[in-house]
Amino acid sequence: MRPQRSQFRRACALTALLLGAAGAWAQTNVDYDDDNDRLIDIRTLAQLNAIRWDLNGDGTASSGNATNYSSAFPNAATGMGCPSTGCNGYELRNDLNFDTNGDGDVTSADSNTY
Repeated sequence: MRPQRSQFRRACALTALLLGAAGAWAQTNVDYDDDNDRLIDIRTLAQLNAIRWDLNGDGTASSGNATNYSSAFPNAATGMGCPSTGCNGYELRNDLNFDTNGDGDVTSADSNTY
């Protein structure tokens, strides 16, 4: 016996909901110290910019800048993913392209918003 269309649609909706919840959970655990060297990995211009809100590199933004910092490091794992001894700085893990408008020159015409 074939299931009714409405049962099929409900099953599809439930599956989508469960897959979405699993995806959301996975996104909440980003490890920003992939190699466990106690240094927060910098991979984007926004993350490089965010260093100014946590100059000691412990993964905790200075007062009043937590929102800006967390937007550069979204869904960070507890302690930014550093070992239990904590983070103590940053390391550049990607080449960064400051020529944001792609004209071949880094000038004031390039976006400075990250």
